[in-house]
Amino acid sequence: MISGRIIIVDDDPVTLSIFERILTREGHRVESFAEAGKAATAALEAPPDLVITDLKMPGESGLSLLDRVRAQVPDLPVIVVTGHSSIESAVEAMKKGAYDYLQKPVDPDDLAFVVRRVFEAVELRDENRVLRAELAQAPPAPRLLGEHAGMKRLFDRIDKAARVMSHVLITGETGTGKEVVAKEIHRRSGRRGPFVPVHCGALAETLLENELFG
Repeated sequence: MISGRIIIVDDDPVTLSIFERILTREGHRVESFAEAGKAATAALEAPPDLVITDLKMPGESGLSLLDRVRAQVPDLPVIVVTGHSSIESAVEAMKKGAYDYLQKPVDPDDLAFVVRRVFEAVELRDENRVLRAELAQAPPAPRLLGEHAGMKRLFDRIDKAARVMSHVLITGETGTGKEVVAKEIHRRSGRRGPFVPVHCGALAETLLENELFG
């Protein structure tokens, strides 16, 4: 089971006590607040893994709390809790970036399920970020393979051609891999535009000149 630090916010002490008991039983570390302002301060000083907040409270509202924490910590998931008469506020909160909403009276199983789903989604997001970072740092996979001296000379020429921003003429018999070499030069160089192959043999001489040189 994935666990973490959760801030819960509600002006009703009974609700706070129930939520705290449920979430503690699930293995989470819980901090309870009766005021949105104090909860926002705590969340911004040391961002938790999750915020659960009531929407309708005296003073600062749950929507205001959502705006404040999401502005400073965009990835922080927030679950809002609403009464039956304020579904519109829950919809507004979802539009502002809330992860999900719960309707009072909150079923303990629903609360535990939604919180587990949040932590699973966050874990998956973090794993994806690590994988993307590792892929970004990994050396590019070779497109051409070979240990023969001739292939090594070809690789050397590709590297030299990729380092200069000049025109490159590649000649060879049909099927020898001219386009593969061209793509490899393009990939290794600073060229960032799309690679666009043109079948010269299929174009008339006048059209070819227009296609290549405008």
